[in-house]
Amino acid sequence: MKNLDIRESCLIVIQDFDETIWKSSRNIYNVKLRVVSDLNAYDVTKYKKLLIVKDALDSLKFEYKVHLARKYHYSKKKKG
Repeated sequence: MKNLDIRESCLIVIQDFDETIWKSSRNIYNVKLRVVSDLNAYDVTKYKKLLIVKDALDSLKFEYKVHLARKYHYSKKKKG
C-alpha cells in the first residue's frame, strides 16, 4: 500500500477469491477486500480509495456491456 501511496481507507477489488490475499489484507487497517462478483455500491462509496485489479476491471466492463445489451434488447422488444 505504501508503494501505491495509499494512506486512507481502501477497497481492493479482485477477480476471484484468493486465500493468501484475503489473509494478508485482513491484517491491514482500513482495508477491505472484495471479489468483483460481491462488489456493491455501499462499499464503493464507503472507502476513500478504490483499487481494482485489471482482471476484475475487465470483468466489470464485460458485465456492464451485457447489462446494456439486455436493456437495449428489452427496450426494443417493448416498443415493437
